[in-house]
This record gives sequence, structure tokens and C-alpha cells, in this order.
Amino acid sequence: MKRAVPTTQARDVLLVTRLDRLARSNRDLLNILDTLGKKGVGIRSIRAAWAYTKTPHGRLMLRVFGVLAEFEREPILAWMGEGL
Repeated sequence: MKRAVPTTQARDVLLVTRLDRLARSNRDLLNILDTLGKKGVGIRSIRAAWAYTKTPHGRLMLRVFGVLAEFEREPILAWMGEGL
């Protein structure tokens, strides 16, 4: 993904297969969204049709689900650490 971001131009739409392929963490996702947003580039996901950053609803949902995914990941990492 780091190679795709610099090559985008205004009015482009970056198409990803799944949102988890876009960023590794919520912070990374927000940084990518900010960088692309400043360039006028949108993001669209094939599997999550609601995730289209050219609409206010899509931007909101993308951020909400990003936070939920991060929240879900932290207990899993803790349980794995306890299991080891």
C-alpha cells in the first residue's frame, strides 16, 4: 500500500479488496486517509461497499469500524500472551 499512495492523483479512487489490506492499525488507517484526503483521492473497498471515502457516511463508517477492529484485536493479543 505504501507504493500505491504516492502514485495517486486528485480525483483518483484507490480500490482495495479488503479494508484490512489497507492498513495495519487504526493509526495507520487514519494517516493513510488523511494523506489521500489531502490529495483528493477516495478509497473504495470491494468487499465493504459502504466504505467509500468520497461520502460523509463512508468516512464515518470507516473510522468507526477501524476503532472497533482495534478494540477487538487488543484482547486477542492479551489472550495469546497469556496462553503462551
